[in-house]
Amino acid sequence: MFDGIHAENTDDSSKGFVYLAGGTFDIASQQDGISASAWLQADDGTYTILTGASGASVQNGGEEMPMEPASQKETDTTSIKGMKASVQLVLKGGTYTVDAEDDAFHSNGNLAVSGGTYTLSSGDDGIHADSNVTISGGKTYLSGPVNSGNGILDYNGSAVVTGGIFAASGSSGMAQNFDSSSTQGVMMMNVGEQEEGGELALLDSSGTKLISWTAEKAYSSMIVSCPAIKEGETYTIKAGTTEQSITMDSLVYGSDSQARGNPRNGESGKGDRKEGGMKGGQGEGQAPENMEKPQGNTPLDVPEDNENTN
Repeated sequence: MFDGIHAENTDDSSKGFVYLAGGTFDIASQQDGISASAWLQADDGTYTILTGASGASVQNGGEEMPMEPASQKETDTTSIKGMKASVQLVLKGGTYTVDAEDDAFHSNGNLAVSGGTYTLSSGDDGIHADSNVTISGGKTYLSGPVNSGNGILDYNGSAVVTGGIFAASGSSGMAQNFDSSSTQGVMMMNVGEQEEGGELALLDSSGTKLISWTAEKAYSSMIVSCPAIKEGETYTIKAGTTEQSITMDSLVYGSDSQARGNPRNGESGKGDRKEGGMKGGQGEGQAPENMEKPQGNTPLDVPEDNENTN
């Protein structure tokens, strides 16, 4: 089995780029949906991405052919992420529906979202970056992992939100919030064990619903950020059987707002990574025209032994 779209060049670090200006993509893969050994950038387009087994099927000549369960094919080098880049993952616009058995979005360097609409489901981390995460726009709705070994966010540098809508639910065992350098209000909270299918909602002090979404899987933690969240104001969070009143003493609410890359369960903070997979370039080559680095998000050096891409 292969990735849906894949670019790799282990001999030349100036190559291995994927640039998507637009179009319609319907991808079902037992490995990564879209992967690049250097940068991956999408400016626009419509994407439906399914990775792993998930009881899915792929279209073959108009007939549905069942996919072989990933457990029968998976090895230590198998990667089954929605979208993955070894250096930079930059998403500037488009409409995305991603159901990934592993991370929905994964970067071994930085990850930036500045526009677009995202409906994401992940079996592992929702959004993972070995360096920094920047959310400056777009609308992201995420149903993250149900197991306690993964989280909505997983990053080792910083994670900031400066704009857009970010609404996510997932497990609480390894929860990380956006950090205190965020310039848009964000809340993270544990809400107890909640069942799938229920509504999550954020209301202002007058009872006006500011944002709502549906949890597609069971969850015990949630993160929400939108432009309406202001410091000093009081809000109500409704999540399944839980209702909480929160006063924003600062722009970032949540006990893990300072948990940037802290070790989890005695690990290095990168989670339990399988060895093997793509070797990314060092990010020193010239990116193709129209591809750009996230503003204010200079990539960290990618180690020579950058083999923990899974």
